[in-house]
Amino acid sequence: MYDTTGQKALTLMDKLRDDFAGLKHRVRVTFRTTFSCGIAAISGETKASVLTDIADRALYQAKHKGHNQVVLVNS
Repeated sequence: MYDTTGQKALTLMDKLRDDFAGLKHRVRVTFRTTFSCGIAAISGETKASVLTDIADRALYQAKHKGHNQVVLVNS
């Protein structure tokens, strides 16, 4: 998200995560699902590979904390 602070990205993704968890999926049965998200907040120029590594670490922190969470890492 260009021109977005880490905190704003966290707020937006957390709302998306919460709304997504409320959806009912219907196949043969009805079920709900959740997701976790990792956000890397950077300043200045950063290589895409570094940004991906930071976001990936944030995602694994969210999963380790119990899933269905959004974690922000500032670099």
